[in-house]
Amino acid sequence: LIVPPGTYTLTTERARAAQKAVMNGEYTENPQDVMFKPGYPYSIGINFAGQIGTRFLAHGATFLIDGFMEPFSLTNCEDVELAGFSVDCIKKPFCRGWVTEICEKKDNQTEFIVKLDENCPIMENTPLMRRHLLWNPDTSSMVLAQFPSVTYIDPYHMKVVATTEAHVQPGFEFYMIISFHSRPIILVEYAQ
Repeated sequence: LIVPPGTYTLTTERARAAQKAVMNGEYTENPQDVMFKPGYPYSIGINFAGQIGTRFLAHGATFLIDGFMEPFSLTNCEDVELAGFSVDCIKKPFCRGWVTEICEKKDNQTEFIVKLDENCPIMENTPLMRRHLLWNPDTSSMVLAQFPSVTYIDPYHMKVVATTEAHVQPGFEFYMIISFHSRPIILVEYAQ
């Protein structure tokens, strides 16, 4: 199978519904408790199950994943070749923002406002207490911190409290994991 260069979207209604459910907080504060269990229903984008000797040549192609799904599946197959393409997610499984304002600093706790990137709005019930990272662009390093409180303000802003010895300041980057990829990008299982 030869795929011409270009950009292709892999999605299903189920994949988009799963991502929406995570962002709406329907899978609780820890979506992994729901999604990472045997029997959880999921979509497969391109399935090579049972194939023998198939070549999938997609030089110059980019596949954009829309939703939480398993984009490529190589199960119970033999001598299958995938080549030449890249994969990315339309909505990343994390949010990125920047510290825009320091509200209060007391001892080793700093309260600040984060403005999120326009491509990753959150919802009022989006799980906010998962995994966080604060990045100092001046030193190109992660800031060691704990985050006892992250509060929704609106789709593009949140208030964060960080416990850290670092001097947090506007311009620091803030990352928040919403969910790990719900499935591998390319599952290789029982393949030869």
